Amino acid sequence: REWARGPHAAKAMRDSMGTLTASVQPLQYSDDKHVLARAVGDERASHSYAFASLAKSASRVAMGSDWPIAQLDPLAAMASAVLERAEAGDGQEMDVIDAISGSLAVSLAGGSNADFIILDGDPVEAIDNATRTRLDTTARAPYAPPSMPHVLQTYVGGRCVHGCDADGSADGVTHEEL
Repeated sequence: REWARGPHAAKAMRDSMGTLTASVQPLQYSDDKHVLARAVGDERASHSYAFASLAKSASRVAMGSDWPIAQLDPLAAMASAVLERAEAGDGQEMDVIDAISGSLAVSLAGGSNADFIILDGDPVEAIDNATRTRLDTTARAPYAPPSMPHVLQTYVGGRCVHGCDADGSADGVTHEEL
């Protein structure tokens, strides 16, 4: 089910008996949250972007960006699904591990090539730290994305395509050695 953000998305996922993948775009919540109730009414808005319900009822939640409508930044999408959605106070924020899982397309078998990134930090730790900071803050400031790790290297098909040496290796290690 693409764009699983409406008020009946979680019910549709439950009714599918785990056979559907819910596709969500957390960064669109950033844009929509200010006008949602006015656009669709309070009742429907209260059930929209129900990330926690979707994660419980779908066989899988896949997070995307709907680029170019919203920025193409999986780390920002994870933070939004967990932290920004929590500001509504209705318990529909995504768990950190579900947010990371929703950003991954994992089906690796021995000998297959992989697409992956190497970060300079732990995204779970960054989100957890931001959550603790927000809980410790008495004055509720508007949501601001946390400082997330940066991508050091990107591999596509098992080959380094970003952050590599001129010969396509990473710190002198060729893709055949990975």
